[in-house]
Amino acid sequence: MDPYGTTASELTYALLRPVFPMPFRLTLDGELEPDLARALETTPTGARLVLERREWSNGKAISAHDVVASIRRATPPSGFAAIDRAEVIGSRVVRLVGEVADWERTLATGAFVLPRGRLSGGNVSGGPFEFAAYERGRRLTYAANEGWSDRAYLDEIEVSFVQGTELLIMLLQRGDLDAAWLPSSVNLGDRLDELGIAYASARGTERLIFRSDPATISTASLASIVSKIDLGRLDTSFLRDHGDALPFTRASDPGLPTSVSIAAPEGDELLSLIQRAIRLDLERSDVTVELLSGPVSSLYGAWQQDPPAGILIQRAIVRPLPPRSIPVASLDTFLAWREEVHGMAVNPSLEGPLWNARDWWIEPSI
Repeated sequence: MDPYGTTASELTYALLRPVFPMPFRLTLDGELEPDLARALETTPTGARLVLERREWSNGKAISAHDVVASIRRATPPSGFAAIDRAEVIGSRVVRLVGEVADWERTLATGAFVLPRGRLSGGNVSGGPFEFAAYERGRRLTYAANEGWSDRAYLDEIEVSFVQGTELLIMLLQRGDLDAAWLPSSVNLGDRLDELGIAYASARGTERLIFRSDPATISTASLASIVSKIDLGRLDTSFLRDHGDALPFTRASDPGLPTSVSIAAPEGDELLSLIQRAIRLDLERSDVTVELLSGPVSSLYGAWQQDPPAGILIQRAIVRPLPPRSIPVASLDTFLAWREEVHGMAVNPSLEGPLWNARDWWIEPSI
């Protein structure tokens, strides 16, 4: 859950959205608005940031020291990582140094301010919600931050990890879930329409990527493998209206391996279908293909560091994309909800589904 720790993932950033402030926030239409920032002035060497008077949930002031400490620990994809140097020049004033083209957007990209730059056990919040309970790998519960100036409508939000699109849809249809962050799949919109489930989808920064294990597949070999895949067929057969194949410069054959293993996450319908289609394409080029599948938690967790396959088929939201990866398609981001739920809107970026959780409400709660 530490956004600047070595095991942070895209999900880390999405889950922290209601808990920790950033200097600026992205709205649904892509506009920028101040969050923790009171004023921002560009200077010849960078920018000068003035903070609003805000408090952590423990009553302590959110200070310039918190911002500077967070910047010093930050790593990509946080916008803070683009800053060369940060200095405290007042209790609520920070001097930022660096060559940044768009300061507001940089300070609204995963630029979480933590108490003295640390998670502090997760029991201190600077946003509309605070962590109430955490069951590793299963669920995370938020409670409304009583000290927040603009209190959230809901008292509690529980986020559960569910593996598999079909199971997510079933739980949503039964009312066991109020909302679901669904991975895009073939005919997903039509399936939700047939069930009468409200949803929204939007094209943003989500990408379908092929990521190689440097110990078995070189960058040149990965490019050669992608050059043998019929991306146009993937587009028309699987992505359809909810994705687009991306341009790819075809590589020559010398780097093409004689055999390769390809892993995809269990329960991700779209990626499993694409995995099988890729095997057919590669076998036509006399490449022996072994298909593997594994839990989502492994494919986006431990397998990132120690993959059992030469290539991982994954979804990625962050920019820039992970090293040794090739993006092959852009994908729509889906959010679905029961009709009693109001205020939800899909945000197809690092912000994730909880970007406006403070505005959610359920009939007849208000």
